Amino acid sequence: MKTLFLFIFLFSLSGLSNSKQAVTVTDALVYLPIKDSDVTAGYATFKNESPKGVKVVFHSVAPFTKVEIHETVEKGGLSTMRKINDLLIPGDGRVVFKPGSFHMMLFNPTRALRAGEELTARISCDGHLLKIKFKVVER
Repeated sequence: MKTLFLFIFLFSLSGLSNSKQAVTVTDALVYLPIKDSDVTAGYATFKNESPKGVKVVFHSVAPFTKVEIHETVEKGGLSTMRKINDLLIPGDGRVVFKPGSFHMMLFNPTRALRAGEELTARISCDGHLLKIKFKVVER
C-alpha cells in the first residue's frame, strides 16, 4: 500500500513539472509617458519553446490602472490600432512586440515613473500566472 501511495505521489509530481510554462520574455521595456500624457506603450519578445501554442493574457502592470494588447493594422492606406483580448504565441514560435506591430498599451499611471525603474506585469500563459519585469526607458 505504501508503495502504491509513493508511486501515485511521484507520478503527480512529474505531472506538475511537465506543466511548467515554456514561454520566455526578453527585451521587456516601457516608454516613459510623454509629458502631460496618461498613456504609453510597452514592448517585448515572447518566445514559446513548447510545440503547442500558448494563449497569453495581460492582467495588470503596476502602477497603471489599465493594460491592453494592441496590434497596428493597415486599413485603406491608414494605420490603425486594434485591441486584442488574448494573444496566441504559436508552438516553437515567437511574437515580437514592436512599434508598428503588436504592443502593450498602458493607461492612467497612479504615480510618476522614472527611467531605469522596473515595473511588474502580471500575465497568464494558458492560465498560469507569470510576473514579468519591464524596464522603464526614455523615448
